[in-house]
Amino acid sequence: MENLEKFKEWTIKTKKFPRDMNEILLERYLKTCEDDLVKAQNLLEHNLMLRKEGPQLFTNRDIMSEEIQTAMSVTKLTAFPKLTSENYRIFMTRIDPDPTHFDYLQSIRSALMLYDACDVMYDDEENKTIASGYIFIVDAKGMSFQHSMKAMKHFSTARLYTRYVQEAVPFVIKKMHVFNSSWVLDRMFKLFRPFIKKEIYEMINFHTEGPHLMTNYLPKEFLPSDYGGDLQPIDEIHKDFIKKIEGKREYLMNDDNWKLLQ
Repeated sequence: MENLEKFKEWTIKTKKFPRDMNEILLERYLKTCEDDLVKAQNLLEHNLMLRKEGPQLFTNRDIMSEEIQTAMSVTKLTAFPKLTSENYRIFMTRIDPDPTHFDYLQSIRSALMLYDACDVMYDDEENKTIASGYIFIVDAKGMSFQHSMKAMKHFSTARLYTRYVQEAVPFVIKKMHVFNSSWVLDRMFKLFRPFIKKEIYEMINFHTEGPHLMTNYLPKEFLPSDYGGDLQPIDEIHKDFIKKIEGKREYLMNDDNWKLLQ
């Protein structure tokens, strides 16, 4: 905790960071950087600098707004409640097969809001524990050519998002599993392949089968019951997760929480 106090003092003394930065957030930066104070400081500054490049992603963020609520119902990002034995947290994304209401920009915005809200909460709230990394699961069932065309309209924004999650977030990506992979997804990944770091790309596992085989890759005690696990059904987990996120509405709406002052 010594470095946490130093980190807090540094953000105040430099006079260019937001005031009263959340302590869990700073703790998370240190955890991500293996308690290296200088690396954590640099990561925080890089995070805030990249946000300035994408105001369309990081400003005017009301999680209760119609466009964000719609985005969260169309692209459902869910954090599972239990950490794995390796102290990893599992996130799962599901996509509505009907492309009518799919808005790629709003989906990215909502995902970033969910990450920001998670950053100021412990991954294991009971034990006040921050995960050592994240495992991402994507169920691409129903993802169509129409979805991909809508996403391609925001190519430059998607490129910034890809850079941001690889370079500037206070969490470590440990693994990614993509289920129900198809030619549509393959095409999209080929377009973004030049922007994905080699070490990240090597973590991605593509599966043509559905996520019912998730237990082949992850212990069932950490998975929803409708995917062969021991936890609640995925929709119940999602509902509880979103309720916690919505509890951070005021925090997310305050743009000053992420502004560099100099």
